[in-house]
Amino acid sequence: MSDTIVIGLHAHLDPETEAAIVAACEAAEERGIGTRGWNKTLRPHMTMGSWYVPSIDQDAFDRMTRRLCGLGSFPLRLSFMASVRERLHINLCPVVQHELLRYHERVHEALGSDTPPNHQRDIDLPGQWVPHVSVMDCADSDLPAVMPLIRSLGLPRAAHIRGFGFASYRGGEAPRYVSAGECEQARESGNL
Repeated sequence: MSDTIVIGLHAHLDPETEAAIVAACEAAEERGIGTRGWNKTLRPHMTMGSWYVPSIDQDAFDRMTRRLCGLGSFPLRLSFMASVRERLHINLCPVVQHELLRYHERVHEALGSDTPPNHQRDIDLPGQWVPHVSVMDCADSDLPAVMPLIRSLGLPRAAHIRGFGFASYRGGEAPRYVSAGECEQARESGNL
């Protein structure tokens, strides 16, 4: 199983939201009170799906990216949430509404026959999805310093899904995007 690749389907956010998340993480890292909650080779994102694949079929991922970007931009209302794993994990979470759950279903439908058959995590599947944007990880003891910092930087409470990317996670290698694109509506209208 060591040659198996995990592919994550990432929903990318509007540039202003991504910049605010990166700024919050950089400010926390400068103060030594947190680390970004995603790999630096990737963009801040909301995971929409994940699969195990034996190899990268570039044409298939490019086709899926084009179909996903054709869905257009989608608005999100965001709130904060902290969860505990080994460390405290701070997320921006979209307010879950029927429209968001239906959009997630449409994302999976748009993958079509190119969808890899072996999903990695049940929490990425329609009906079980746990939507969140990882912001940062920190020690429990750093929470009193992290939350005022996040509030002072003004992380957005509204955002848009503006594009998609398929990220490859292979043991021992930095994750990288194998295919990514911007939603057509976002390119045409500039701001939705």
